[in-house]
Amino acid sequence: MPGAAGRGPRSQNQSFSIKQIAGAMRSLPRVLRLVWSTNALFTALMGLLSLLQGFTPAASVWISGLVIDSVVLGIRIHSTSPIWLPVGLQLAVALLSNLLSTLSNIIQQLLQEQVSNRVQVLILEKSNTLDLAFFENPEFYDKLRQAADQSTYQPVSMISQTFDLFRTTVTLLSMIFLLLQLAWWLSIVALIVPIPAFISSIHYGWRGFLRMRRQSPERRLMDYFNRLMTTDTYNKEIKL
Repeated sequence: MPGAAGRGPRSQNQSFSIKQIAGAMRSLPRVLRLVWSTNALFTALMGLLSLLQGFTPAASVWISGLVIDSVVLGIRIHSTSPIWLPVGLQLAVALLSNLLSTLSNIIQQLLQEQVSNRVQVLILEKSNTLDLAFFENPEFYDKLRQAADQSTYQPVSMISQTFDLFRTTVTLLSMIFLLLQLAWWLSIVALIVPIPAFISSIHYGWRGFLRMRRQSPERRLMDYFNRLMTTDTYNKEIKL
């Protein structure tokens, strides 16, 4: 495909910049409105569960300190009675973390199904109002196919990743708060250590996005040929 080949080198040489993040985030409010209008309860629950999951690592670390203190106290007084409560709390936090993760996955799957159905209906309604000339336009048809293919997962996935970002921020801030109770310099170390991994993740994530973007026309063409040659109705028409 000449058009894809022409776009490939330019896309591959594009460098990452903050402006591109801002451009990508501009569509987030529209996606959030779409998901929220589909099911506001599930969207709010998904955000709340992500927020609660952000506090569980810090709670687990804090209770681990209680467990260590209780073990030391138990050794000192030759009794296991001080250990049971912190150990029970640690078990409760672990069970709560697993429960929150399971509920979050269930709600995300249910919400994703509802959003997918709604977007598919919107696409069908819009397609029904268009003339045949629109479907003969390669640029329009390409966008239509992308919308139809990505509607099954992309909107809810964007919201889920945004909630995950807030969850990670909550976890980081709560862990820093705990580290400040020990030594102020530990919080600085906790802020500096993830920076190389963050930069590496952004760099290779951007390269992966450019590669997927460059290969998407060829992938859709391959899907078209695959449906054309393996579907009985289309195959019969070709052979006739």
